Amino acid sequence: MVDEHTFHEEQRALLECMSTARADFPVPEMHARSVARGSPPPGYAPGAPG
Repeated sequence: MVDEHTFHEEQRALLECMSTARADFPVPEMHARSVARGSPPPGYAPGAPG
C-alpha cells in the first residue's frame, strides 16, 4: 500500500514526464501560431501542467 504523500510525489513525477513528452510532439502547422503564443492546441486539458 502507498501512503498519500508518496502517491502525490509519484503522480507529480508522472505528470512532469508526460508534459516533457508532450512538448516533444510535433505541432501541426495549423496550430503553430497559437502554440507559439502559449495557447495549447485543441484537445489539451485546460490548466494541465505544461
